[in-house]
Amino acid sequence: MTPQATPQLDPVHFLELEITGRCQLTCGHCYADSGPSDDHGTMTTGDWENLLISAPDAGIKTVQLDEQRAEEAYAQMKALGVNRLGPIDRMRGVGRGASIIQTGVTELCGQCGNGRAAVASNGDVWMCVMSRFLQPAGNVKTTPLAEILAGQIWQNLLTQVPRRGVRTCNPGSDGNDCAPAETICESNALIIPARRVRVVPLAEIDR
Repeated sequence: MTPQATPQLDPVHFLELEITGRCQLTCGHCYADSGPSDDHGTMTTGDWENLLISAPDAGIKTVQLDEQRAEEAYAQMKALGVNRLGPIDRMRGVGRGASIIQTGVTELCGQCGNGRAAVASNGDVWMCVMSRFLQPAGNVKTTPLAEILAGQIWQNLLTQVPRRGVRTCNPGSDGNDCAPAETICESNALIIPARRVRVVPLAEIDR
């Protein structure tokens, strides 16, 4: 693909952590292609904690621990009386969805890498969890996150994403195209203080 000019994007401040590839479900639309036979990856508890400690040096202010149960979360929020919810995004040609819809950058919402990045359970760094089919920008087990985000591979990846206009958050129509395009902070996100480090205990992850 011919790289395109990259519009002005926000520096990465939001980091999504895909802690594990294992899931008790085998949903046909799963972008991570997760299932009961998948493993937890190669990132240890110490690796995740080191990443969180170094995250502020890379400009990260918010970290989200990834959970892929959108329909269940939607139903739970409704049951709690939260009625102002945007629609669940359509299935995209990523992960298991690629068996129905062809994988390609046109399946991305256009906001990958714009203020956000993601880390896989093996340490690979993506522009977002949906861009996992592209080359990783690096691996946090061997290279500091700040170095990866400042590197040439990251910059090259940013040019591969068709940008559909860089917009500010629009709460009135949240989620109308793709969650990464609108959602700044989901319910399971945490804020990393700018002046001190908050380490998330990850010991509950079964290694």
